[in-house]
Amino acid sequence: MIRAFVAIPMPPDTREALANLADRIPAGRPADLDHLHLTLAFLGDQPEDLLEEAHIAMEALPPVDFSIDINGLGSFGKWPPRLIHAAVAPSEPLTRLRKKVRQTIRMAGIDLGHERFVPHVTLARFSSRLSPEDSARLDAFLARHTGLTMKDIPVTGFALYRSTLRPDGAVHDILAEYPPE
Repeated sequence: MIRAFVAIPMPPDTREALANLADRIPAGRPADLDHLHLTLAFLGDQPEDLLEEAHIAMEALPPVDFSIDINGLGSFGKWPPRLIHAAVAPSEPLTRLRKKVRQTIRMAGIDLGHERFVPHVTLARFSSRLSPEDSARLDAFLARHTGLTMKDIPVTGFALYRSTLRPDGAVHDILAEYPPE
């Protein structure tokens, strides 16, 4: 079984800017900064043969070429948050790509649950125990960076990732790219 997901990898300059920002978050555990991404579909644990079917099906999808915008930072979960993310502005091309990818994966035999799509790039994760000092520093950090804006980030493809859970956080590896590099 392979824990997998499909996502848009951030281009190098965007990844570098977001990684620099994530490095300054005063608490929590930074995301896998080498593989910052926008998840389109989480597949969970899947047998290799079903992932191969999904891979073959995704190779047949038409190329993509559009841009996305990042508008601010956000969090998921009550305070303290579970994670801090760069908020990606919803757009028709992004929604259309997500829908096509999820339909293709389902047709390949992988059952995907229904989930609300909140486009984002995870920057850091948190345990449920933040000290009052860390909580105050995190509040101040978010207030300072609330106006984060990155425009016209190019999207020219997406990728199938493996996610390996480790005690110090998940490690992500690209299994396949669409279109192939």
